[in-house]
This record gives sequence, C-alpha cells and structure tokens, in this order.
Amino acid sequence: MVENRLASKETALQNLLDDTDDDGELTRTNLAEASKLKAEIEQLHFDDCGAVLLANMAFYDAFSSRDIDAMKEVWWHSASSICVHPGHSPLVGCNAILESFDNIFLNSLRTGRGEYDGVLAEERKLPRTTRMKEEKRRLE
Repeated sequence: MVENRLASKETALQNLLDDTDDDGELTRTNLAEASKLKAEIEQLHFDDCGAVLLANMAFYDAFSSRDIDAMKEVWWHSASSICVHPGHSPLVGCNAILESFDNIFLNSLRTGRGEYDGVLAEERKLPRTTRMKEEKRRLE
C-alpha cells in the first residue's frame, strides 16, 4: 500500500536527517540520499492523490450513468466499507452500500427524474466534492 511505502520512506528520511557528523552537519552521502528520498516521497504523494481523483471520477461516472456494475468496481468489497448518503445513517458493508445504490438507480429510472432518495439532485444538494468541482468549472 502507498501508506506503508510512504511511512517507510519518511522514517528513512528522518533517520538520515538525524544522522549527522561530529560537527552536527549532514554528510554528503546523507544529503544526497535524503534528496532522493524526498523526491520519492513527493512522487508517492502525487500518485496517491491521482488515485483518489481517478476513484472519485469513476464513482461519479457510475452514479451519473446509474450503472450498478460500474459502481461495484468503485467500492472496496469489505464488511468495513462505509457510505453516508445525505440525510441518512451510515451504511456499513459493501453489500448494503451497493444495494442502496441499486435502489437509488431503480427509483430514479422508475420516476424518470434524477432523484437521490426522493430529493431532486440539485447542485446545492449534491455531495461536497461535486459542488467543489462545479465551482472550479465556473472559475475556469
């Protein structure tokens, strides 16, 4: 996992920074290695952020197309997965989460409206990440 690799590299970097010569200075070798580790850490952070954005995009693609099979690809299949629909109690477990999305998709197809549990999916009622995306589009 990215988190484990990040933790390992950050610990190694801190150990290098703590290891100084007799004058309290970093050695050239430690400085070069620290620079290399810092670049690797930055790349891991970048990769991790990219993965989150891709997952977010896949979720909204599945949601907007009401595609339960695509939604199944988005969610981690675990009993510890958690989803909170606006105005509802948390759902725990992938099966409960997917069942809720299946019901949402079926209800919206039945009514012919883009509803989210009976609430029209107006921009102000969309999840925060969607509102942020819309705001960014307006600013561009």
